[in-house]
Amino acid sequence: MVNNLGIVDTASRVDEISHARLRRIFDVNVIGAFLVAGHTVRRMSTKYGGKAGVIVNMSPLRPPLAQAINMSITPPPRARLTR
Repeated sequence: MVNNLGIVDTASRVDEISHARLRRIFDVNVIGAFLVAGHTVRRMSTKYGGKAGVIVNMSPLRPPLAQAINMSITPPPRARLTR
């Protein structure tokens, strides 16, 4: 399974980002990635009767959150899935 999910919102200043907007970005980019991986493991793992497989987590070269707030910052937790 190739996990290439992720969203970026329109660029804006960090002092203009709402809690709801950050929640939406993290819900998709972080929580969504883990939910998809968990479902995939339950389908592919030999522990659950699957035939095995591989999960490939993709991440952008520039962190989505940095793009969303138009600044350069430490990558968000989603990027750590690929390390």
